[in-house]
Amino acid sequence: MLYSKYCQSDFDGYEKIQELGNGAYGKVYLVRKDGELFALKTVPKGIFNDLSEQQLQKEIQIHKKLVHTNIIKLHSYYQDRQHVHMLMEYADGGSLYQKHLTLDEVQEYFTQICNGIYYLHSNNIIHRDLKPENILLKNNVIKLCDFGWSAEVGYNKQRDTLCGTIDYMAPEVSQGKYSFKVDTWSLGIILYEMIHHSVPANPRKYNCPELVQDLIEKLLVPQDERLNITEVLKHPYVKQGQEARQSVLSEHSLNFSKYQVEGLELFNELDVFLEQQDRAIIRMTDIFKPRQSRKVAEQQVTQQTPKKSFFNTILDTLGCMNRSKKQSSG
Repeated sequence: MLYSKYCQSDFDGYEKIQELGNGAYGKVYLVRKDGELFALKTVPKGIFNDLSEQQLQKEIQIHKKLVHTNIIKLHSYYQDRQHVHMLMEYADGGSLYQKHLTLDEVQEYFTQICNGIYYLHSNNIIHRDLKPENILLKNNVIKLCDFGWSAEVGYNKQRDTLCGTIDYMAPEVSQGKYSFKVDTWSLGIILYEMIHHSVPANPRKYNCPELVQDLIEKLLVPQDERLNITEVLKHPYVKQGQEARQSVLSEHSLNFSKYQVEGLELFNELDVFLEQQDRAIIRMTDIFKPRQSRKVAEQQVTQQTPKKSFFNTILDTLGCMNRSKKQSSG
């Protein structure tokens, strides 16, 4: 029985827009809620045997712990009677499969892939099914996905499950004893394919730029000779990619700071303008205030002076005074 973190009510309100893909293990839909897009992976329980159910449970248990810029985020998950549902981050750029990239883009994206793999290996996780279809793009940021074959393994421990995709599978997988370096073999195949749009054939003639050639030759070798992910990150080709990416990020940061400064200057100018307007209004108020005061005073006098009747006017003319006035004058 799969552990359900969320109940079905947590998935209410999601609008299904279109199907993004389907395969032997279910379908993926584009869904929307409150204007935000997500990918919803739906796996029918009818395909489960004991092994596949354990595999899906393991996928969820691993994926839910992963938090990294270069890894698709698993937001939530639940099961009903017929399906298991996984709500994930949506990468609108699609996968790297058959994408035509410039050499600069290859270096940038490959560097990000390495960063994601380094995060996995640092957390004792082997992906075991790295291929372009499982590498997505979102706003030019690489997102690794599909952790169905991923495994947690202790330091210096080996795995023996035969899994993955043949074109990207390291030779030692078929021999039944392997560890983290199966992922770096896959990196070598992927790097070649990003440039040539096909996997390398035997005999391996790479025909790549010099640094790329050097890195691939250090990845597509027996596991005892192969670079681990830390060594891959130290290779000049990847280091160049890291530096280029940092330069771009710094430039964006500087541009943002520039916009912040320009925006602040604009607001300061606006403050000055508004302050001048306030002063002008105060001056105008001061100019018109006496005139308004006189009008108010005249109104008050007019209101306080009672209107004389015709009879009172005759009495005043004759020098007569009514009783109330006499008492007050006395």
